[in-house]
Amino acid sequence: MPYFFTLYFWLLMLSKTPFGNIDRSNRLLKEAESAYVQKNYIVALVKYRYLYHALHLKEKHIQLNLAHCYFANKDTAQAKKHYLPFAEDKSTPIRAIACQQLGLLAFRQHQYESALSYFKQALQAAPSNDTIRYNYELAKRLERVAKKTEPGKTKETEKTPEDMPPPPLQTPEELAQDSEKENKAQEKDQEAKAIQERLKRINLSQQKAEMILEALKNNEIQYIQQRKHTSQSNQEKMYPDW
Repeated sequence: MPYFFTLYFWLLMLSKTPFGNIDRSNRLLKEAESAYVQKNYIVALVKYRYLYHALHLKEKHIQLNLAHCYFANKDTAQAKKHYLPFAEDKSTPIRAIACQQLGLLAFRQHQYESALSYFKQALQAAPSNDTIRYNYELAKRLERVAKKTEPGKTKETEKTPEDMPPPPLQTPEELAQDSEKENKAQEKDQEAKAIQERLKRINLSQQKAEMILEALKNNEIQYIQQRKHTSQSNQEKMYPDW
């Protein structure tokens, strides 16, 4: 404990130091990332706190990584505080990360109903994520058990959700790529919906539309083959038969 308060005092002193230049912030960011990767979570927390609070760097990846540092140091209250703003983020990958972590925090405190709710939101944001699905199903089972168990007779379980270790750091490049993928997926969904609406207006089922497209495709292939055959015949006629 004294060690933690010594570091915390050092953090407060750092917050009053006027660095404030780009080179310094970039170096601190690299140091924070390196400390986190090396599992030196206290040092990573100190540096991310300085970047966020003293240098006022509010980029999403810094805020998320600060939350990850609190999670790694098992500071549930601060981790929850910094994950919560992302639970309703427009980006589904970010929303999935935040809700997954909030679910794990609730799970740590045996708040299975709350954990189930967060895992459900995470699963809606990332339906193909098997880890989130596993955690959701586990929280669902334990929530049912908790409701059936008499007060004062809590039944312990050896099963724990996956990814309880600190999550990997978020980089601006990864968040940008996730956002780009999401936008492309949304565009495809909108195009598909628009096509479905047009088909409904002309009273044409998807199956019939596919049959028509296939027929048009076959006709186009036949047309190209005929053109090719005609062209070859014309070339042959240009030369006499000897």
